[in-house]
Amino acid sequence: MSQSIQIQFCALIILGLVCYFSFKKHSIILESIWIYRHLLVVTLFCVIADITSILGITHCSPPIARLLCRVYLCTVIWTSFLSFHYVCYDIGMIRQRVKLRKMFALITLICSIVPFFLPIYYNNSDAEIYSYGPAVTYTFIIAPIYIIASIVLICIFKKQMNPYRSSSVMIWMLMESAGATFQLFNREILLISFTMALGITILYAKMENPDAGIDRKLGIYRIQMLQEYVQQLYEKNTQNASFVIISGLEYEKVTYSEDILMLEV
Repeated sequence: MSQSIQIQFCALIILGLVCYFSFKKHSIILESIWIYRHLLVVTLFCVIADITSILGITHCSPPIARLLCRVYLCTVIWTSFLSFHYVCYDIGMIRQRVKLRKMFALITLICSIVPFFLPIYYNNSDAEIYSYGPAVTYTFIIAPIYIIASIVLICIFKKQMNPYRSSSVMIWMLMESAGATFQLFNREILLISFTMALGITILYAKMENPDAGIDRKLGIYRIQMLQEYVQQLYEKNTQNASFVIISGLEYEKVTYSEDILMLEV
């Protein structure tokens, strides 16, 4: 019991710190950043739900304990979907098919409700605390589908994706799969939430750190950040003129353009 809670609280602290640094810094509003932040918040709720389900099993009545376990299973499905959605956004041909992405979200919504209608049981002993039954089996069939789909998409469209994002997500998926496999044979050690937290941290460090897109010497956005922002405007058919200011010690230049403007600095 104590070891399981300690692992979950470690994951919670890691995600809390990532949330703080991610939301504290304002940056260019990229859709990929919004998707990452949604993933971050849902993963945080998933870890909290994991902790509350453990506490529910040990301290609450059976109906409440089963409800808390079902809530945790629901968040596991949504976390897996948002990781899949994060990968899809980096693939141009899928990113532009908004209706397809909305359909995936609707399917996930339906799938995440199903565990609330399936039987669920739990074991509460000194060495092992875990839930099992049709609801758990169903969840751990649905969630891996998104993980496998993410890995397949990365392998197929790797050349079209940002290499840092594809490698980061691949590491995360492999870590989460390894954690789930280890937990399957060692139920007393709950690692899934911890591997989720590590994966989110890797994504933040390599891709979604707002400070990474700013040149430390000049204090302005790097060309990679601007390029992704301009591409986002282009795909949304934004008609507003772009406005870029370049400030330096010797000059200040203001440039207006009715077309999309990209500057390399």
